[in-house]
Amino acid sequence: MKKYEELKKFYIEHGHLKIPNNSKYTKLNNWCYQLRNGKNKLSAEKKDLLNEINFVWKPVDYRWKEGFELLLEYKNKYGHCHVKQQSVKHKKLSSWCNIQKMYNHNGLLDKSKVEQLNSVGFSWFESKNDLWERRYNQLVKFKNDYGHFVVPRKKNPKTNNIDYKSLSNWMSTQRYYYSIKKLSPIREKKLNDIGFIWSFRN
Repeated sequence: MKKYEELKKFYIEHGHLKIPNNSKYTKLNNWCYQLRNGKNKLSAEKKDLLNEINFVWKPVDYRWKEGFELLLEYKNKYGHCHVKQQSVKHKKLSSWCNIQKMYNHNGLLDKSKVEQLNSVGFSWFESKNDLWERRYNQLVKFKNDYGHFVVPRKKNPKTNNIDYKSLSNWMSTQRYYYSIKKLSPIREKKLNDIGFIWSFRN
């Protein structure tokens, strides 16, 4: 059980079993690989010992869990799960989300994973109308929080975890469509209902 003790030590020191793929841990990684392949031959006692330190039987599931945890962090920070398809700031999460959408579209994503994603409001596909409503709700929240519609295009110390640039651009778009009379009456009414300012000119 020498390798087990080595594995347990790694878990205690790092809090996980994501073992680096380098020469220092080659033997330990090889041992873990053999354990996974011979899982059905292991005694119940040995399986229990490995489960106690959260041994990763399926690395692909572990990587999925990592991605899901990144998604939860994103939602806690921004209040939604609408990750951009090509986000520079959240490149790893963006790539992971795109893979989930592709797998689900092709019927390759486990039902349990689909349910987990649905439970946190994962955005499988966002229509233009859904996007409009999401931006509108962001604007309503901003008005309720700050009492005005002067949405900053840059971050500041008080709101350094929120990027308002997209919301500001959206507002400019609404004003443009309003000015050329291309904004639908329903959307115009919704914006008027919250006191939206169509022009800052006197």
